[in-house]
Amino acid sequence: AGHQAGHAVLDGLRAAQTLLGRADTPIGLWGYSGGGFATLWAAQMATDYAPELAVTGIAAGGVPGDLDVVARHLDGHAFAGIYFQAFFGLANAYPSIDLDKLLNERGENVRQRLSHSCLGQLLSGVRDPLLSGLSFASFADYSTQDAPRDTPAVQAALAANRLGEAPLAAPLYYYHGRIDPIIGRDQARKMLLRYCGRGVSLTYDWALGEHILAALTQADDALAYLNAQADGLKAIAGPGCKDLEGDGSG
Repeated sequence: AGHQAGHAVLDGLRAAQTLLGRADTPIGLWGYSGGGFATLWAAQMATDYAPELAVTGIAAGGVPGDLDVVARHLDGHAFAGIYFQAFFGLANAYPSIDLDKLLNERGENVRQRLSHSCLGQLLSGVRDPLLSGLSFASFADYSTQDAPRDTPAVQAALAANRLGEAPLAAPLYYYHGRIDPIIGRDQARKMLLRYCGRGVSLTYDWALGEHILAALTQADDALAYLNAQADGLKAIAGPGCKDLEGDGSG
């Protein structure tokens, strides 16, 4: 859930600055995948919620900027376990999503099991991630509704967590794997276009590789960008907002 994630990041930064006694330290926000989701929410909220923080640059990659689009992709996918856990997590933040009514007995059993699982376990739905579990599972089979994601409460929560609906506190370097099978590149492109429409200064890179490899190959560029922003220097060159309109991601 975006606001909770943003508050956690910004409150953590406030605590760190208090501990260090250096309120004017330049801050770079950096996160990938779910961490990128938290990073961009913090960047959207910083100006109003934590204006005393000197955010100079933002780096993020592989971000699920539109949870509805990502959910539709992952439902029934090899990595459907991520979708299940995300659905349950969002419902924790939005009590209007009444899981007691939305889940059938099978779904409640999965909910209880995943509440004690880590990422590798929830991908497969069993203790040994090498065995089959929730891969290719459809959430509807675990629900009392034929289309649980389309219920009004769920749709309202998904809409409230869509990134790109507010400006950012600093310039952004964004990267995303060209062949990411988990979080689609096209939904990321549309998120960036929303940011561009709100005046965000953007540099982006469609990186070679999929979800994991892109996180590794672009780390040096992300760090270089944040260091340059903190030092007031010209950051890495690359395509920006003017290039996105004609850059169909497929």
